[in-house]
Amino acid sequence: MLDGVLLCSGGFDSVVYGAILAKAGLRLAAVYCSHRPNVGNVTKKELRAAALFSEKVLGRRLLILKPHARGKEPAWWCEFGDVAFTSKMPVPKAQKHLRNRRFMAALREHSLDKGVVAIGLLGTNERTPKNRLADEEHDLLKKTIRGELLTPEATFGFKPKLDTKAALLRCIGKKDEALRKVIWASTSCRLYFKKHCGVCWGCRERVGAFMDAWGEDRTNYRRGSAADLIKRSR
Repeated sequence: MLDGVLLCSGGFDSVVYGAILAKAGLRLAAVYCSHRPNVGNVTKKELRAAALFSEKVLGRRLLILKPHARGKEPAWWCEFGDVAFTSKMPVPKAQKHLRNRRFMAALREHSLDKGVVAIGLLGTNERTPKNRLADEEHDLLKKTIRGELLTPEATFGFKPKLDTKAALLRCIGKKDEALRKVIWASTSCRLYFKKHCGVCWGCRERVGAFMDAWGEDRTNYRRGSAADLIKRSR
């Protein structure tokens, strides 16, 4: 019997937050929502990380919600998880600020929003168009589901407040080496490289969090990048 679902992009926030909830005893299914109309290298990197987390930490196969492809459906999606189709996506670039609300609508479409809905949101550095409300606010997202919305910054009995990436990592601790390897396999980079680029804001935040919380970072950044230099200097 599941307690609910975790929206899992394969990124740092969703993987670490999902691990914290699993350690707290919640039984969750990981759901990857494909909001992009394209299915490039970034999507595959995210899926690989999300599938690994779902199998190793939650003990179940990843569920993928995606729009129907134009033309023949690529077979490789099924390599990462079980695929279900949604009419709520993809999300046009001009409506990127609605992305999380679309994810909630996709969950509702498949009756996956009746229990706990966990989403690893720690705010965003992405620019939101003027006069458009970004959908990162807990209260705003809560209105779109039937169940209980959980985010790191929402109260869930954790102290100290989980409002930074380093705080999330400290909550995990250093004892579980297998879990730490899964977390290091998460993604943060926003650029189209096989390795983490080491220069985008996602990589810089990532290396700082790992070094502050655990004193080491085993992420494979591009050699000589800012994050790589920080990693090697400590």
